[in-house]
Amino acid sequence: MEGCPMSTFYPCRVYNGVFRKAAHQLLAWGHQDARHLIKGDHLEEHITGLVVKSIQDRLDNATTPSKYRRYYVGEEDYVRESDKFGRDRQRLDIVINSSSVLPRPAFIFEAKLLRKNGFPIGLYAGDGGMKCFIYGEYARTNSSAAMIAYVQTDNPNRWINELRRVFTNDVNKELRIKEGLRKVKILPYLDGEWISRHERDDNDDIDIFHIFLDCS
Repeated sequence: MEGCPMSTFYPCRVYNGVFRKAAHQLLAWGHQDARHLIKGDHLEEHITGLVVKSIQDRLDNATTPSKYRRYYVGEEDYVRESDKFGRDRQRLDIVINSSSVLPRPAFIFEAKLLRKNGFPIGLYAGDGGMKCFIYGEYARTNSSAAMIAYVQTDNPNRWINELRRVFTNDVNKELRIKEGLRKVKILPYLDGEWISRHERDDNDDIDIFHIFLDCS
């Protein structure tokens, strides 16, 4: 996965370098700082709100390294490249923006709950999850993006195996898999992270990171 997928606007080097690591770091801080507030029965929007609030607090804290002042975080932002208008546009869960280059890149995180009896892996991998990236509804001009799994029951390994099963059973190639799941470590805190590559409608590729966060 060392090679770069092509992208329409933002060069792959932007997403595979400092920006990608900074976006991961902000997410890690957000989860770490909010972890004591997160409950096993919280809805996705509740958890995301707590995480984003914690990221904002970090960015506003004078002790946070100054290099992070070029970043800001958005929650429930409208999709930039949508074919829809006004309130009909889809909303993104977490967006990390950077002012370091123009056009300003945005690293997009789409979050889904994983919980027995109601929130299966199919929702994570389906139309409101991974497929939003694969079919160009989200991050259409980006070479990479990330899925966040808010793990509320069992442990990440169980859900990773479930995701592997979905990949294996994708006989109709709805996920357009070019490279299957491979473990990756961007930060030690996010040690349960994986990556896969998918082909989009315009024959462009996107790398999707899979981050499993303990939210039990």
